Amino acid sequence: MNCEQCQTLLLNYLEGTINQSNRNEADNHLLNCTTCGNILDHMKQLKIHLQRQVHPQALPQSLWRRVLNQPLLKLTLAAILFVTVHSLD
Repeated sequence: MNCEQCQTLLLNYLEGTINQSNRNEADNHLLNCTTCGNILDHMKQLKIHLQRQVHPQALPQSLWRRVLNQPLLKLTLAAILFVTVHSLD
């Protein structure tokens, strides 16, 4: 697995929705690649930060569940925030 392949899987890796074969390949890549490891660490930090900032009780529970279950929305938000975080460095 190369960096590009690994990085396309990182969101699913972080969310635990990656299949076992891809997870094993990503694990092996992450053991040897500090670049991808750093990106994963940033994504983890971003997820924690977002969880602290978002107040799910402000939305009706049914709406909150629908929003969180939109994979494209998750990916889009992760990409926007990832680019934002890296532009601040």
